[in-house]
Amino acid sequence: NLKAEEVMFLSDLHYTTSSWEYHLQELLEIIQKTAILSGLKRELSESGTKTSTEIKNTLEELVSESALRSKTLVDIEEVEDELFGEGNTRVPTFVDVIDIATDGGFEIGQTVVIACRPGHGKTSIASQITTNRIKNKERSIVFNMEMNGAQLFRRIMCQKSGLDSHYVKNCRKIGLEAMETCTNLYEEVKDEITLHTGGGMELGEIEQGIREDIFRCERKNLPKPTLVIVDYLQLMNPPESAGGNLSTQIGALSRGLKEIAMKLGVCVVILSQLSRKIEDRPDPMPKNSDLRDSGSIESDASVIFFVHRPSMFSSDTSESSEEGQLCELIFTKQREGALGAMPISFYPKSGRWV
Repeated sequence: NLKAEEVMFLSDLHYTTSSWEYHLQELLEIIQKTAILSGLKRELSESGTKTSTEIKNTLEELVSESALRSKTLVDIEEVEDELFGEGNTRVPTFVDVIDIATDGGFEIGQTVVIACRPGHGKTSIASQITTNRIKNKERSIVFNMEMNGAQLFRRIMCQKSGLDSHYVKNCRKIGLEAMETCTNLYEEVKDEITLHTGGGMELGEIEQGIREDIFRCERKNLPKPTLVIVDYLQLMNPPESAGGNLSTQIGALSRGLKEIAMKLGVCVVILSQLSRKIEDRPDPMPKNSDLRDSGSIESDASVIFFVHRPSMFSSDTSESSEEGQLCELIFTKQREGALGAMPISFYPKSGRWV
């Protein structure tokens, strides 16, 4: 039978699929605690009078049994499957240089930071990851606080096809053939990604959005999404408990996203800005200390890499947008991988990274 606190908890819920999924863990925790107390009461009633030592031992046994279902207890079978069996915690990006540098991709439970100065390509490289995953039938979730859905889909369509962004943006004006080409492209990608847009998202909104998409995929018997992109950290609304200090606020957001990654079994890619001081140095090569309002970003992340485009710091404008611009992805932190720069080319007209 449900206890009074369980009935009150249920009556407060909205009766929607997403709400049930979102609050299920809270309900299970209440039931788990109630089961311990019920078990102790049953033991006492069945065995008559007990000494304080016997009561203590009984309680310890019940708590120990409950701990076997604890969400924090390591499942040894899962560990062995991951280490020696067919278990796979890798989250491939299908961007060759990234997967080579990370030995096959990111991992479930990780937070990965991609950072650069504004306009240098953090959203673009994240979009390329999303596009390549779509091509390989891997689902992603994107939370973007800077662009709308049409802009994001336009980028994905250009990167998937190699078409000029001007062509995709103006397909209606160009003609029927262009319109048909772009319509077909959109139909190919629209259901392969979940987009959330809007300014100043909070940690709770992001967690609920991920839970809803996971549940939706499970209900439709589709593969679970394993990669989440948050674009970008400094635009999020920090929790009230973080106070008014900016570094503390960013740290609270960084830790919150890390907890979400581990709790929900996904990899969270966090886009972040670099501070302006990078532009005042003779050598603009980015480093971890350049992470803007860094808080605990560096310590929380499993992987950090920077998008470095030398042409953005050069006064030479002769480089054609038709040609690939030589860039670097600079890995400055990997808990289980090598550090250093990986070359990659950027094609401005289509926004492709190859």
